[in-house]
Amino acid sequence: MKMRFALMVFAFTAASGIQHAAATQSRTTYYYQSGVLISSDSAFNATLPDGYFLTGTVTNSTGTPLKGAYVGSMIKGHVASSSIRTDSSGKFSLPLPSGSYSLDFEPPASSGVNPATYSRLISMMRDGIAVSGDTTIGSTALQNGFILSGHVNPPAGSGTAIAWSSALLVIATSPNNPSNFANFGSGPDMMKYITAVPSGKYNLVLVPIFAISSTGQPIPAAAAQSKITLTKDTVKNITASKGYPLTGSVSDSSGAKLSGLIYFFSKGHAISPEFLFQYLVGVGMVTNGKYSTFLMPGGYTAVFIPVADKNYKGRAVQTTFDITMTAAAKTYNFPAANGVIVTGKVTDARNKASKSAIVEFSQASAIDAEQAGGAIILVSTATDVKGQYRVLLPAGTYDFTVEPPTKNPTQRSHIHFPAGYLFRQ
Repeated sequence: MKMRFALMVFAFTAASGIQHAAATQSRTTYYYQSGVLISSDSAFNATLPDGYFLTGTVTNSTGTPLKGAYVGSMIKGHVASSSIRTDSSGKFSLPLPSGSYSLDFEPPASSGVNPATYSRLISMMRDGIAVSGDTTIGSTALQNGFILSGHVNPPAGSGTAIAWSSALLVIATSPNNPSNFANFGSGPDMMKYITAVPSGKYNLVLVPIFAISSTGQPIPAAAAQSKITLTKDTVKNITASKGYPLTGSVSDSSGAKLSGLIYFFSKGHAISPEFLFQYLVGVGMVTNGKYSTFLMPGGYTAVFIPVADKNYKGRAVQTTFDITMTAAAKTYNFPAANGVIVTGKVTDARNKASKSAIVEFSQASAIDAEQAGGAIILVSTATDVKGQYRVLLPAGTYDFTVEPPTKNPTQRSHIHFPAGYLFRQ
């Protein structure tokens, strides 16, 4: 099961688009291997094959082509395979191996937090796209949704925030709707958020990362949730909960100080893969071995993900631990687990080294004992000028995916959670 979206498709013929793509664009496409067992230091090479061109056009509801719209492909229900952005004519050409795909269409990024100027376009999904040769799927029209906006407030009595960093996740609770991160403003608008979504029922999940008051002191902002039924443009303010300070240190088995992120999840829920983020309640930044955050009293499962550092010589990898928070300050120091070293080289079908190819290892993993399933992308890295890569992983069985380099950025204004994906470093 994956998140699905309403869509409207218009007939379109674009055979010439395929010919143009074949003449000017590389056919190099992604590599995928499932069930890779890694129990010790290992080497895995990959050859990126040539594929077929899948072409089409992305427009708005009136048929105007959209420049910079995101087009991403998924296969086997959840594996992200290749992605690209549309050109100035709204066209895209995506090289793919033979197979049946779901395509994720997302609108160009919209800047600012002004409801009067923010784009209403919402994401769409098309399923069952068969590729067995060069294929065109015509025109896909993105539809308008409703604007959801508001103001995020620090906990009552904690003062005025002068610096604020947070994520507001809009989690769909009704079928066929997307879930995504809202956009926040900057400068004087840093406490404002905005997004565009279809009508439906949603949970607003606020996850503060840090907040500083006008006196320069940290604000004890913790996660908060609010439910909303959206049938029109809506303004919904949300106030962070009051948390208690959690601090500590993170090091590897040799005592080396680490940097990275710690994600905190509510413990004791049967979490479906699509709604893992609904139980995200905190993010702590680890810098030079130290971290701090604010949590409400309760039980949590935490996942530490170290930041890749080319100069790091140790073996620290993603580490999961449980913690119980009380209504008082708490210190928790923990060592990161050791993993194995995986190296390899990526080449294309002409045996040429593939620089800046994206190498990913993903593994099914339970966030807590009651979770039904899901996966965490444990490592994502890029190859060097020689096509080589090096990563650290916990021992286990993985899906191994390599995406070819692209000149088109694939950062998205909307982030969805298809089955099997939690983190993307």
